[in-house]
Amino acid sequence: MSKYQQALIYFMSGTGNTYRAATWAGEEFNNQNTKMQIIPFDRANPTTEIIQGEKSLLGLFLPTHGFTAPWVMIRFALSLPAGEGTHAFISVTRGGTKFGNIYMPGFEGTAAYLLALILKIKGYKIRGVIGLDMPLNWTALVPGFSNKTAEKMNTRMKPKITAFINTILNGEKNFGFWTVFSLILIAVAVRIFIFWLMHPGIHTDSVTFFFLNELDMVRTPGYPIFIEFLLSINDLIPITTDYISLICFGQLFFLGVLNSLLLYRIAYLLTRKRIFSLFMGIFYNFNYFIIGFEFQLLTETLSITLLFSVIVLYLQFFKGKKLLALFAGIFMVLLIYTKPTFLLLGIFLPTLTFFGFYPKEKKVSFLKKLTPLWILFIAVNIIGAGGWALRNKIKFDYF
Repeated sequence: MSKYQQALIYFMSGTGNTYRAATWAGEEFNNQNTKMQIIPFDRANPTTEIIQGEKSLLGLFLPTHGFTAPWVMIRFALSLPAGEGTHAFISVTRGGTKFGNIYMPGFEGTAAYLLALILKIKGYKIRGVIGLDMPLNWTALVPGFSNKTAEKMNTRMKPKITAFINTILNGEKNFGFWTVFSLILIAVAVRIFIFWLMHPGIHTDSVTFFFLNELDMVRTPGYPIFIEFLLSINDLIPITTDYISLICFGQLFFLGVLNSLLLYRIAYLLTRKRIFSLFMGIFYNFNYFIIGFEFQLLTETLSITLLFSVIVLYLQFFKGKKLLALFAGIFMVLLIYTKPTFLLLGIFLPTLTFFGFYPKEKKVSFLKKLTPLWILFIAVNIIGAGGWALRNKIKFDYF
């Protein structure tokens, strides 16, 4: 039963994603017999519409713009009357994508927690924050989705917002993203301090990474391609002429932060414990050797990123989706191209899975589900590694 007597939702929506999410929330309010209103923010009159007190609930629904909240919604939140203990929650829609059977989350940045902070300062009690991966509508960057695909993505989000609202109405708090947000803040803060304190390091043979077209059979192309990617961005948007610092900056603030999140994800997939996974992600940022690698022109940081990506994808093989095996195989090949010492990992993982899980499962369905994924995963590995070996044979007459 709902602990609130009334609820009020203010929303901002450009293409309808946020409005749809607000109506889903409204349905759950009605199911819980909570009196509610859904009002566009530009038609709002908060001073008369917001009923103050702990029996009232305020919800702000908004899209993500530029990885944060739209300025008009920030200004709207600042204009709200003092909360005086009124409960509130924030829901942000972010552009999700879909590749085959794999759904990729959007990135809300600071959108939700910025508004939560504003409301907290104004005296509201924040009960929860949620991000919804509605269909990406940034058609200047990516093509639009078909109606069928968009509807599938919407269908996945409705139960999520319904469960979130139900949790809030039962008097509980729900900050599903707070662990990830905290981890990002800590990872970035540590690297800002290090970038200010230290100077990039370079080894004698590291300069050869800059000559992608002159790689010999010993130097694999993974890390040079990463360097070329960063330098290409610098060519399009001139940032600096200090290429070494640019590369280390990319390793610190892109790969390093991403590695923290990937380790958090691995720990969560294995344990399903958010706090433990958060501590694992935080601990990564205080490993002296790990941070030292990020600030040098070495392959280790990129290797960790690719290795963690392979593990995250591989741990989800049990879902039985072939596209997961394909992407895991591709990342595995990129890992081999970066650090050839991982050549046999693509065979070791399926072998370990078989001997680790089959004796317990002892079901034909176990092998029937995983065997096609293992075959695809190993095949991509063989093709990728074999392609580089063939290139060396043709160019240098040596594998």
